[in-house]
Amino acid sequence: MTERRRAVGEAGERLAEMVLGRHGVEVVARNVGMDGGEIDLLARHRHRRVAVEVRTVTGDCEPLQAFDAAKAAQVERLARRAG
Repeated sequence: MTERRRAVGEAGERLAEMVLGRHGVEVVARNVGMDGGEIDLLARHRHRRVAVEVRTVTGDCEPLQAFDAAKAAQVERLARRAG
Protein backbone atom coordinates (compact mmCIF):
# COMPACT_ATOMS: atom_id res chain seq x y z
CA MET A 1 0.00 0.00 0.00
CA THR A 2 1.39 3.40 -0.93
CA GLU A 3 1.92 6.12 1.65
CA ARG A 4 -0.67 8.33 -0.09
CA ARG A 5 -3.28 5.57 -0.07
CA ARG A 6 -2.62 4.87 3.61
CA ALA A 7 -2.96 8.58 4.45
CA VAL A 8 -6.27 8.81 2.55
CA GLY A 9 -7.57 5.75 4.39
CA GLU A 10 -6.54 7.11 7.78
CA ALA A 11 -8.22 10.45 7.02
CA GLY A 12 -11.41 8.60 6.09
CA GLU A 13 -11.32 6.63 9.31
CA ARG A 14 -10.87 9.80 11.39
CA LEU A 15 -13.79 11.44 9.56
CA ALA A 16 -15.95 8.34 10.07
CA GLU A 17 -15.11 8.37 13.77
CA MET A 18 -16.16 12.02 14.05
CA VAL A 19 -19.45 11.41 12.24
CA LEU A 20 -20.21 8.32 14.32
CA GLY A 21 -19.45 10.26 17.50
CA ARG A 22 -21.97 12.93 16.53
CA HIS A 23 -24.58 10.17 16.38
CA GLY A 24 -23.75 8.76 19.79
CA VAL A 25 -21.54 5.92 18.58
CA GLU A 26 -18.38 5.41 20.66
CA VAL A 27 -15.39 4.02 18.78
CA VAL A 28 -13.52 1.67 21.12
CA ALA A 29 -10.78 0.37 18.78
CA ARG A 30 -9.29 1.13 15.37
CA ASN A 31 -7.65 -1.16 12.83
CA VAL A 32 -8.20 -4.41 14.70
CA GLY A 33 -6.17 -7.03 12.87
CA MET A 34 -6.86 -10.74 13.06
CA ASP A 35 -6.42 -13.78 10.87
CA GLY A 36 -8.34 -13.14 7.68
CA GLY A 37 -8.33 -9.35 7.70
CA GLU A 38 -8.88 -6.20 9.68
CA ILE A 39 -11.84 -4.35 11.15
CA ASP A 40 -11.46 -0.62 10.58
CA LEU A 41 -13.46 0.55 13.59
CA LEU A 42 -15.00 -1.34 16.48
CA ALA A 43 -17.67 0.72 18.16
CA ARG A 44 -20.42 0.67 20.73
CA HIS A 45 -23.87 2.16 20.23
CA ARG A 46 -26.26 1.89 23.11
CA HIS A 47 -25.97 -1.79 24.09
CA ARG A 48 -24.69 -3.06 20.74
CA ARG A 49 -21.23 -3.68 19.41
CA VAL A 50 -20.68 -2.44 15.87
CA ALA A 51 -18.01 -3.29 13.30
CA VAL A 52 -17.48 -0.47 10.80
CA GLU A 53 -15.85 -0.84 7.40
CA VAL A 54 -14.64 2.53 6.12
CA ARG A 55 -14.29 2.92 2.36
CA THR A 56 -12.46 6.10 1.43
CA VAL A 57 -12.24 6.66 -2.30
CA THR A 58 -10.83 9.32 -4.57
CA GLY A 59 -11.81 10.23 -8.09
CA ASP A 60 -15.09 9.18 -9.67
CA CYS A 61 -15.66 6.00 -7.69
CA GLU A 62 -18.50 5.92 -5.17
CA PRO A 63 -17.69 4.32 -1.78
CA LEU A 64 -20.42 1.69 -2.16
CA GLN A 65 -18.82 0.57 -5.42
CA ALA A 66 -15.75 -0.33 -3.36
CA PHE A 67 -17.83 -2.50 -0.99
CA ASP A 68 -18.84 -5.69 -2.73
CA ALA A 69 -20.42 -8.94 -1.52
CA ALA A 70 -17.03 -10.52 -0.81
CA LYS A 71 -15.98 -7.59 1.38
CA ALA A 72 -19.33 -7.64 3.18
CA ALA A 73 -18.89 -11.35 3.93
CA GLN A 74 -15.35 -10.74 5.23
CA VAL A 75 -16.50 -7.91 7.52
CA GLU A 76 -19.35 -10.03 8.87
CA ARG A 77 -17.02 -13.00 9.49
CA LEU A 78 -14.47 -10.81 11.30
CA ALA A 79 -17.16 -9.04 13.33
CA ARG A 80 -18.51 -12.36 14.58
CA ARG A 81 -15.01 -13.41 15.64
CA ALA A 82 -14.36 -10.07 17.36
CA GLY A 83 -17.70 -10.44 19.16
